[in-house]
Amino acid sequence: MRVGTGANLDREGDRMLKVFCLGAFKVIPAGAGQVIGGDGSSKAWSVFKYLLAHRGAPVPTAEIMRTLWPGNQDSGDTSPLRTALSRLKASLEPASPSYSKGSYITYTKDFCIFHDEMPVWVDADEFEKVCGEAHLVGASDRRAGAELYLRALALYRGDYLAQDIYVDWTVAPRERYRRLFVDSSREAAAWLAAAGDLTCARSVLEHALQVEQFSEEMHVEYIQTLLKMGEHAAAAEHYAATTELLHRELGLRRSAEFRRLHRAIRDHREGQVHTPTHLEEALVSRKERQGPFRCDMDMFQGLVALERRRIERTGRDSSVLFLRLEVRDGARAGRLEGQALDALELVVGRILRKGDVLCRIDSGCLGVLLADTGRAGADTVCARVAQAFAAEADVPGISLEVTVRPLVPG
Repeated sequence: MRVGTGANLDREGDRMLKVFCLGAFKVIPAGAGQVIGGDGSSKAWSVFKYLLAHRGAPVPTAEIMRTLWPGNQDSGDTSPLRTALSRLKASLEPASPSYSKGSYITYTKDFCIFHDEMPVWVDADEFEKVCGEAHLVGASDRRAGAELYLRALALYRGDYLAQDIYVDWTVAPRERYRRLFVDSSREAAAWLAAAGDLTCARSVLEHALQVEQFSEEMHVEYIQTLLKMGEHAAAAEHYAATTELLHRELGLRRSAEFRRLHRAIRDHREGQVHTPTHLEEALVSRKERQGPFRCDMDMFQGLVALERRRIERTGRDSSVLFLRLEVRDGARAGRLEGQALDALELVVGRILRKGDVLCRIDSGCLGVLLADTGRAGADTVCARVAQAFAAEADVPGISLEVTVRPLVPG
């Protein structure tokens, strides 16, 4: 397989066919600056992409017909393929005679082949090649390896053949290039951070998170980078957004690493060192496996702020509930109030949905964020909580006061 490097591309650009598959598909013919194949949706360009992905190897004509013309009833009729190849030749080599042999693709009755000895530069190949070089160089010189990674990562303008997301044969290479991009970004960021270039490491991780937003490991590394930079407010905001995202979309609870990050953020605010016991870790883990997403006051405020921004974009309704215990005349507060709040939390945890958020505001109040729930739905939840609490909580002298506040966008 012949692939030009970046330097070769500059030097030999006029003699090379340039193909961009990462992100928007486009082709620049040799000796021309005009982009062709921009829509990439015609059968001719579908044939081009398929043969390019298998270049250097003969692809059976019957396989191409089954893959790209699955509805064709006559297995011996290859006229659609021949028509597509004729259009490709006219686009790629407009100066060649109509019936001359094509430079790039050869067609026979039995197979087609995209010749790999022709001068062709493909961004996906260059990306993979330079990532490999960066990994090898970085084994002995991490700064030089990181510089090579930056050059490679700049080539990743989006997923492989992104507009063909529903085409079956593109799934495997798309996931391979995406995985390579994520892994390379993480390694590059780690090397840059080790060299003291935290700003560049942050930029690399931000770019990667735009591509793979559900990578918990990468979110952890990004928050760690922010903390090293002293960006504690940004770290806290990203932490709140990430934990809410992973819980809402994937049903994931906070991992041990995420909880350690949370303590680091909290300890910075409080100016104290917190060393948890194994019992505390076990209790937190046990608690978070049950019911809605539970968090502390700082995170709850962050999630409410994020929800305000979300409903401003979506136009949906969300609500916040405040469930406060009131001590009636003659009742003794303190221990009884604590028992009542524990009982209330158990009731609420059983009633709320998986995507709801629950927080202890103080020793006598719970806060609840009900995403995508308007006033009517919030009133229904309150009624269920009040009824269950009255039936199950045997705490005399304690009553439950409920306040519903629709969230205001902004």
